Amino acid sequence: EVNPSPVAPINLDNIEVCDTNANNQDGVMTVDLTVRTPDALAQQPLPASNYTVEYYTTEALAEDGDFPIINTTNYSASNG
Repeated sequence: EVNPSPVAPINLDNIEVCDTNANNQDGVMTVDLTVRTPDALAQQPLPASNYTVEYYTTEALAEDGDFPIINTTNYSASNG
């Protein structure tokens, strides 16, 4: 059985947040990375249940499958 490869999503909106925590000048904010997961899965050739979504800090780590982000719903992101 051969399944089609996943498709890199081409129509995903950025995840944008304002630095509104207790230290609102440090450029660090908690982000829910999973808010775009349904959009990415909707662009795949097979049903969403056929896929596992992981998040990485760099493309190189993603390609190697090394060090996925574990806390995807409460990720501490920095400016840039």
